[in-house]
Amino acid sequence: MDDLFTQHDFTRTIRDFDYTRKAGRNLQKLYESENFDDCDSQEIFDYLYRQMDIVSFGDYLKRYIYERAGIEQPFREVPDKEYIEIIVDSFRESQTPVSTTPTTRKMSAAARSWLSAGTVRRESVFLLGFGLRMTLGDVSEFLTKVIRERDFDLESPVEAIYFYCFWNEKKYLEAKELIDRYEALTEQQCLTDEFSDEAVSGMIDEVQQRRALIGDRSYLEEYLRALKAQYFRGVRSLEQKKTGKDGKTEVSGASGAGLSGAKPGSGAGAGLSGARAGSGTGAGLSGARAGSGTGAGLSGAGAGSGTGRCPAGARTAGQLLADEEFRRLYHDSCARAYTILRDSYEDWKRGGKTEEDVSSSDLEKMLCSGIPTTRSGNLEKSSAGSLGKAFGNYRMSRQRLDSLLKGTIEVERTDLITLNFFLYATDDTIQDPVIRFEHFRTDMNKVLNKCRMYELYVVNPYETFILMCTLTEYPLASYNDIWEYSYESRE
Repeated sequence: MDDLFTQHDFTRTIRDFDYTRKAGRNLQKLYESENFDDCDSQEIFDYLYRQMDIVSFGDYLKRYIYERAGIEQPFREVPDKEYIEIIVDSFRESQTPVSTTPTTRKMSAAARSWLSAGTVRRESVFLLGFGLRMTLGDVSEFLTKVIRERDFDLESPVEAIYFYCFWNEKKYLEAKELIDRYEALTEQQCLTDEFSDEAVSGMIDEVQQRRALIGDRSYLEEYLRALKAQYFRGVRSLEQKKTGKDGKTEVSGASGAGLSGAKPGSGAGAGLSGARAGSGTGAGLSGARAGSGTGAGLSGAGAGSGTGRCPAGARTAGQLLADEEFRRLYHDSCARAYTILRDSYEDWKRGGKTEEDVSSSDLEKMLCSGIPTTRSGNLEKSSAGSLGKAFGNYRMSRQRLDSLLKGTIEVERTDLITLNFFLYATDDTIQDPVIRFEHFRTDMNKVLNKCRMYELYVVNPYETFILMCTLTEYPLASYNDIWEYSYESRE
């Protein structure tokens, strides 16, 4: 049988070849083992809990520096001190600051922190990109594969500027200069017939289809004016709503970059200080989940945000696509759950219930039956299980589903993967595990690509978990069994 997990040769600039190949070989060996067919759930759990390597951001960063610097001694024998020296020297030579905001932190301390980090903020990836003189492709893969977020968000002026600079191998100082110029743009410069709502939307769509356009300086400058025009119109709309509601204006859309409470022109050069931990976009993310980094839920954007994005709850194209895919998968999952409930319970069969009666609680019961509940009926926190850390404390609770449907948190790749897995795990028309695996992987990668996310990656424990479950005879039962083992084995 051809290898299921080692078909792709990951040999691009970020050299994770060893991590990927090792994970692929281990999974292939597990699947072909004599015990897999008889006790597949236990075998998968044992692999996830006792054998699988958890590859951190710091590991990837070390591997990247190791390859780029051409270090000859064995990888595992290189001391952190050597990596720290390389980072400090490279940041000094490239004139990259330790932070986009004023700080007294030493460069060596920041380097030490990055090298030991499980994951980092989006902002840190961009700083490392400038500091280590990464290519555009390097930065893109660190964003999508290593910290598992979306690629460059070109509806964020800051990230559009970063994209331009990496495309043209510019230093951070030039990025800062461009951000300063963007922050200084006024309504008179932007709110012209040239940048009508229709023209701005067309330009944004054009950029999403042809990202290389941003690599041209003159096009970038026009695009930034378009984004600032969108921002000013958003502020005006918000002002009108506020005025209509209570008779006074609470939001100022003057020349500055922020909303109420922002100093005129504050955030210049950084545009990031108002963002929540993990954002790195400078969007002042009031409703974004820490670590999301893509500007979800911009209503009430923070003072000094400086992004020029429309503050009226706008979402980027990537986020809208992820929302659309999530709602499609959720709707299909409810329809599948209804079929299962109707065939299993009399009250669903004869009670006149329809797909519309399926709730987030019903899906939680199917997807989380292996997770114990508290006295109040809520799922035990993921960190209480032995696989909690490996899974990033993720589980598909009804509260999470409800928040995703309301748009109060951002859709993550794990949400899409989990719901799509549920559909394949409960599809009785596919009996062959290998065919199920292949169809799921192909379909899932299409969904992730559509949402501008990286394809399924076997180095990620949760994604390995999902892929291995699709290879079992009863995927959903295996999924819940492994969750149950996780809580039973906690020390």
